[in-house]
Amino acid sequence: MGTFNLSDFEDGPKILPLKSFADSRGSFSMIYQISELRKQYTDLPELRQLNVIRARNRSLRGFHGAVEAAKHWKVVTCLAGEVIEGFLDIRSESKSFGMVATVKFRGIEPQIILIPPGFAHAFQSLSDETISLYATNIEYKDQAEIDIQVLDGDWANLWEASPILSQRDKQAPTLEALIEEGRLAK
Repeated sequence: MGTFNLSDFEDGPKILPLKSFADSRGSFSMIYQISELRKQYTDLPELRQLNVIRARNRSLRGFHGAVEAAKHWKVVTCLAGEVIEGFLDIRSESKSFGMVATVKFRGIEPQIILIPPGFAHAFQSLSDETISLYATNIEYKDQAEIDIQVLDGDWANLWEASPILSQRDKQAPTLEALIEEGRLAK
């Protein structure tokens, strides 16, 4: 286990700027345009589910992901407030397996993160109210997800103090436990 910079992951998550236009009325940002995103990942499938999350300050969600074979993609952006986004490489054949990268996102900076299969995702709100939008190519089904303890070892230092966690995230197994159970291979 350790930490990386996002750019250190081979074929990992990518931050992309959004096309934004502003005038005296306000602004317009294009969040999702498949032809533009496929310039980064030609095999990006059509997205099937769109989710909005409103989070209180210090709320921490994740790590949630799926094995690489599930071909689970996510497109994430912060619409309001500020968040720390975390990415855990769970690709069993990757040199960076078990490594984590984090980035801060603010709603006033129009960007998206494109997360390919084989990465678990976590995020923590750093504002009184954060609004995040994420889309996936797979409809939500509990049994298809892998939960990994977001506060395991050194990862606890990645987040702001006193995080607010759900019961699901409090009870999530560690990466080592998932490997020992055979749910993730290394």
